[in-house]
Amino acid sequence: MKSFRLKKILFLVSIFLFLPYLTLSAQIKPESSNLNNKSFFISSIDKGIDYLYNLDFDKAKLELNKAIEADKENPAGYFYTAMVYWERILSNPYDKEAFNLFQEWTSKSIEVAEKRIKEKGKDSESLFYLGGSYGFKARRDLIKKDWWQALWNAKKGRFYLKEAFELNPQNYDTYLGLGMYDYFLDKMPKIIKFFSFFLSLSGNKTLGLEELTKCATQGKFAKTEAKYVIVSIYTYLEKDYSKALPFAIELNEKYPRNPRFHYTTAIVYSKMKIWDEALKLTDEIREKTKKGEPNFTSDWIPKVDYLKGEIYREKQNYSQALSFYNLAINSDLAKDTWVLPWSNLRIGMIFDLLGQRKMAVAKYKKVLELKDISEENTYAHEFAKKYLSSPYSKNESEVPE
Repeated sequence: MKSFRLKKILFLVSIFLFLPYLTLSAQIKPESSNLNNKSFFISSIDKGIDYLYNLDFDKAKLELNKAIEADKENPAGYFYTAMVYWERILSNPYDKEAFNLFQEWTSKSIEVAEKRIKEKGKDSESLFYLGGSYGFKARRDLIKKDWWQALWNAKKGRFYLKEAFELNPQNYDTYLGLGMYDYFLDKMPKIIKFFSFFLSLSGNKTLGLEELTKCATQGKFAKTEAKYVIVSIYTYLEKDYSKALPFAIELNEKYPRNPRFHYTTAIVYSKMKIWDEALKLTDEIREKTKKGEPNFTSDWIPKVDYLKGEIYREKQNYSQALSFYNLAINSDLAKDTWVLPWSNLRIGMIFDLLGQRKMAVAKYKKVLELKDISEENTYAHEFAKKYLSSPYSKNESEVPE
């Protein structure tokens, strides 16, 4: 299972490495604009970021375009526009247009930042966006499974972020990128660490968590991202759910229109065996979806059914779990998503626990029939192969999501 561990860590890095720095508008000081233009620029960035948090991509792009028109020499507008397309990719991994535009705007952000530094000298803001943009490039490389190039771009990103911090030590927001870098590089398998040595890269898991916590508690503009990264680390890697829960609850209460925070909080409650709260949140997502509330789109329904299957499986109520997994599988909205392979895998695991080996084998084979269209499917394939060779038992460690 070593190959699975490598894929899992690299995938998590691709999700969190240099997560976008939202709401950094207070650092924006466009020297080329008059006072009114500065105010308009900052206001447009603020509005664009607010729309982005609420997943309203069209309005976010309109506001960010206004910011670019107000100050074409500032990299902020270009950087956050790239982030809009990254969020689109997270919502729909098959959005090729978004992927191409993400790359285009990331390159533009680097171009503008480098030009500004060349003409006016180094400043914390330009270095900040330059580091974030190379982080974006690293994420792109990880999606393409170009590990060496990802490490190289990550190194460049970290270098610029450290320079930005040295020029402005009071900017605790830089701890977001630096903290993720230190944590995830330390979590890399030994073979990756061996190669990263030649790029003079090193990580420190404890330091990374301290940096992320410092950003979450003392940062001005990157608090939300730091908290979400902390929730994800403590939920999926450290499995210290009590440390994840306070941050998850805070995010969910602050951004009730973001279904991702509802879903993540439900997962944390489930892992802590606080079943009632977990089920309450899944029901809220379903109800908001039925009412057509903004951002609670119908594609969340099979994800909710899968999560309810998880909750009842962990409660050892296998009949209920099977019912919800099958609801997820039978949904047209689950097609070409991680929901199909994982639901089939979980059903196979339950059949093994119930001593119905023949039915379990059929489900594992079904998992392998599904195309390897994403990293999540790759993980499911790895476990399906394992359980085809040897039946799943409750003595095994929990399969990571």
